[in-house]
Amino acid sequence: MKAFKWKTLVTVLSLVTPPSGLAIVKEEARELGFQEIWSAIRQQSPSLGSARATTEAADTARARAARHWFPRVYASGRSFVTDDPGTALFAKLGERNVTGFDFAPLALNDPGTQTHSRLTLGAELVLFEGGARVALPRAREAGAEATALEGKGAVQEEYRRSAEAYGLLLLLGTQRESLLRLQRLADATLSRYELAGRANPLGHSGYLGLQSLRHRINGELLQNEARRRGALEALQALLPEPAFWPEAWRPKKITLARHLGDTIESRLPTEPGTSFQLRARELTADAARSTASAQWSLFLPRVALFGEGSLSAGPGASATAYTAGLQLQWNLFHAPDYGAVGEARAHSRALELGARAQQAGEAAERLSLQAAARALSGQLELATQSLELLEEQSEIARKLFQNGLINALQLTEVYARRVDLIVAKTQMEEGLLKAQARLLTLSSVEISQ
Repeated sequence: MKAFKWKTLVTVLSLVTPPSGLAIVKEEARELGFQEIWSAIRQQSPSLGSARATTEAADTARARAARHWFPRVYASGRSFVTDDPGTALFAKLGERNVTGFDFAPLALNDPGTQTHSRLTLGAELVLFEGGARVALPRAREAGAEATALEGKGAVQEEYRRSAEAYGLLLLLGTQRESLLRLQRLADATLSRYELAGRANPLGHSGYLGLQSLRHRINGELLQNEARRRGALEALQALLPEPAFWPEAWRPKKITLARHLGDTIESRLPTEPGTSFQLRARELTADAARSTASAQWSLFLPRVALFGEGSLSAGPGASATAYTAGLQLQWNLFHAPDYGAVGEARAHSRALELGARAQQAGEAAERLSLQAAARALSGQLELATQSLELLEEQSEIARKLFQNGLINALQLTEVYARRVDLIVAKTQMEEGLLKAQARLLTLSSVEISQ
C-alpha cells in the first residue's frame, strides 16, 4: 500500500510539474508590462490598421463631396478614317472647308477615304440639381464623422480585449501560486504520516480525503494552465507579429487591483455619457436622413451652364468652333425612381429607431455593470479577508493535526474550504475585470495611448 501511495504521488505531480526544459524557459522569461504591449498593438494591430484605413477613406469621400460646387471640365478627342458620305460632309463642315464641288452628286455619294480629327474642350457648372448636391455632402460629412467615431470605438474594443487578457494572466498567476502553496501542504501531510492502513478506518478515510483533495488541486492547476495558455494566445492574436513577442515572456508581477486602477478605473468618466458606437449610429441615421432628402432630386429638374470649344482638322484645313448656353434636364417619367424617397426614409427611420434602442440598452447595461462592479468589489474585499483567515486557520489546523488533536478528515475539510475560496475569488476577480472593461467601452473615453 505504501508503494502504491508513492507511485500515485509521483504520477499526479508529473501532471502539474512542467518538464525541466519548460522550467528553465520560465526562469529566463522576459517580463512585459501592459503599456509596452498596448503601444505595440496600437501601432501594429491589423484590426486597428483596418479601422484607420476606413476612416481615411471616409475622410476622402467627405472631401470629394465638399467639392461638389466645382465646375466639371472635360476634354475629348478622336482621329478617324472614313468613306461614309454623311460623316465626311459634316467633318468638312466642322473644318469650315466645304466647297461647291463637295455637293456634286459624285462627290457626295463617293467621297473616297478621308482622315479627320476633332479635339473638344468643355466645362459644365451645375446651378441646381434638386438639392442633391447640398444634401449628399451633408450625408458624407455625417458619415465621415460616424466612421471616425467607429474607429475610436475600435481602439476602445481592442484596448478592452488587451486589458482583459493581460488581467486574466495576472489573476491566473495569483491563483496558481495559492493552489501550489496548498498543494505543498497536502503533499507534506501525506508524505509525513502513514494514514493509508485499512486497519485504521479513521486514518484511512483521512488519507483518502487528502488524496481526493490533492487530485482536485491538480485538476484546478491543469485548468489554470489551460486558461493561461488561452489568455496568452488571445493577447498575442491581437498583435500577430512574431518579431515583437519574446520566445518566453510573462506579465509583470503586479496585482489585478493595480492593473485595473492603471488601465481602466483611472480612465472611467465620472459622468455616464454615451459610447462611440452609439454616437456613430446616431450620425449614421443623420446621414440617412440627408440621403433621403437627396432622393427628391430624382423628380426635380437639373439646371447647368455649359461651354464647349472644338478644333476640327482634315486634309488641308482646320477650324475652331464654340458652343455655350444653359441646359435644362428633367426626367418627367422614370419608373425605377418611384419609391426611392420612401425607401430612403424607411431606412433612415430604421437607423434612428435602432439608435434609440441601443441608447436604452446601453443605459440599462451600464447601470447593471456598475451595480455588479460595486457588489464584486465588496465581495472581493470580504473574500480576501476570509482567505487570510483560512490561511491562518490552515496553519493552526496543521499544528493541531500534528499534535493529534484533530484527525485528517477535519484537516482536509479546512484545506478544501480554502480551495473553494481560491477558485471563487478568481471568478469574482474575473467578473470585476470584465465589468470594468465593458464599462469603459460604454463611454466616449478616447484611448490616446
